Amino acid sequence: DTPPSVTAVRAEPASADEGAPVTLSATVENPSGRELTWTWDPGDGSPARSGSALSSIVHRYRDNGEFTVTLAVDDGNGGLAEGTGTVSVQNAIPDITALTGPDEAARDEPVELRAVARDPGSDDVLTYHWTFGDGTTASGPEMATTTHRYREPGIHTVQLAVEDDDGGRSTRTLMV
Repeated sequence: DTPPSVTAVRAEPASADEGAPVTLSATVENPSGRELTWTWDPGDGSPARSGSALSSIVHRYRDNGEFTVTLAVDDGNGGLAEGTGTVSVQNAIPDITALTGPDEAARDEPVELRAVARDPGSDDVLTYHWTFGDGTTASGPEMATTTHRYREPGIHTVQLAVEDDDGGRSTRTLMV
């Protein structure tokens, strides 16, 4: 019996943003015609996927980096083959989907400000950088909600920058 061989392992697209779907596929020669067991390792630490009907899979990379994709095929009769390919995953910036606070605030009264942000790279840690428009700031990881007291009357422009641990950054403003 001639064992199977893996002649190409592909990622489509070969370069993608973290969190985006990437199709992993391969060209495999199977001279024996036996049913093959396909085992895919996306190369990012996620569990390998194995089965007889997995000539391709769709995978979402949770963080940026260069990854080596490995495919192993087994014909169940001692015929084994392995091949590798690469995929390049870029950082995607966080998305601030909401920034809320009161339209007005009394002097020296606590004002609660809330943000909703998500990052396509689900392994990324988000840091919130608040600028309150009165010369004061606050920052911290996972600081989506903060409270601030304005000492002086007036209209204040609150700016929020959300940054992921790879340097991706987005901003939004709110008037208080």
